[in-house]
Amino acid sequence: APTTIKNNTIKNINLTADGDVTLYPITVQAGACKIDNNTIGSATDNANITLNSLTKGCSFYGIYNTSTASISSINNNTIGGITIDGKDASGSYMNGFYGINITSTTSNIDTIKNNLIGSLNTANSVSITNSVGVCRMFYEGIYMAGFSSGVRLIDSNTIANLSIIKDGSRLYADRTGGIYSEVPDATISNNTIYNLKNGFIYSSTPGFNYEYYSPLVGIYLKHASGTTTVSKNKIYALVCTSTTSTVQLPMAGIYKDGNGLAVIDGNFIHGIRTTATTPAGFLIRGISSYLQTPPSPDANLSIKNNIISLGLDETGANIVSNHVYTGIYLNYASTRKIYFNTCCIGGSAATGSCNSYAYFQQYATIEDIRNNIFYNARANTTATGKHYAISSGDATFTTCDYNDYYASGTGGVLGQQYLTDKTSLSMASYYFGRYP
Repeated sequence: APTTIKNNTIKNINLTADGDVTLYPITVQAGACKIDNNTIGSATDNANITLNSLTKGCSFYGIYNTSTASISSINNNTIGGITIDGKDASGSYMNGFYGINITSTTSNIDTIKNNLIGSLNTANSVSITNSVGVCRMFYEGIYMAGFSSGVRLIDSNTIANLSIIKDGSRLYADRTGGIYSEVPDATISNNTIYNLKNGFIYSSTPGFNYEYYSPLVGIYLKHASGTTTVSKNKIYALVCTSTTSTVQLPMAGIYKDGNGLAVIDGNFIHGIRTTATTPAGFLIRGISSYLQTPPSPDANLSIKNNIISLGLDETGANIVSNHVYTGIYLNYASTRKIYFNTCCIGGSAATGSCNSYAYFQQYATIEDIRNNIFYNARANTTATGKHYAISSGDATFTTCDYNDYYASGTGGVLGQQYLTDKTSLSMASYYFGRYP
């Protein structure tokens, strides 16, 4: 019978040291086990567990496995109330948090389900800073790397109120977000990810593969094989709180990378934003796939039944700052199917010249876009940007049919192709496909 790690409470820990500080509350190296109904820290209190390095970095791994194990479940665990402050002044160390970290090519894990990482209501339940310097800082609610097979179901988890409260930047800042997966043939479904904040960002324009250096991504896919399904997740209130940004950076609700196939179906994404005002033009995207060179490994990527709302915050309030909002953003494409999505860009732009897009396709080979609503209601007050329902940098799509397009605000334009505006239905239909 498998070993059961169940109904344990690990709390009220304060670790302070001159060197590195690392805490592994639950670690599994080998064998069969279940990890269910444990509490690490607190779901309601801040700083129940504190890690403090006087000169270096701190790392926290709530539930951790890096070796051979057969884990039938990691279910119903609570991990929160964690404060991390590694006072590295040299920039050589890191402060990091992993709620659940599985880094293994040989483990099998049947379900990661109904876990709470952070807190439902307590702000900054997981809080990371460096009170004296600018070392690397990051967090991942659920992190799964190195898999060739294994996890099958990541379902009904809540990842909320995680924050990097340091305001600053450095070269090679780390990716931060809710769920990171390299698992082939996984199902990531019914998870809720919200109130994630990060004030510490990359200090240099990252070039290709922008999202790898993103201040925040809700769900990041990087599986090398198989087909991962991402469905019925709610992702909102992802906020870059930096006031010192000097470069343009991306943020995304769901980001697809890697050679594996994906079905992204029925997700609700809204309220992704930044408080940064310089530079203008953060790239804020609902669903994004940014690949460096053709041919795209993303053959048979299916994006369907998603609802995306950007340009308004999580409460529905207007965002006036000058950034590039895009509902669905795709770079190189090969045999992609875009069905039954609703993408709405709202708000009003008060300054700057940034454009916005309900749908943006950079390059296309075989693209099937049908039965979508692409609505751009963003409007200029004193800004000069344009706000498109659809835009393509490449030739006509193979199939683009039965979609609704509307650009209603000041500065609104129906379509754009090769940087040329298509202002009438007849012009747009010629370049993008037939409109009924």
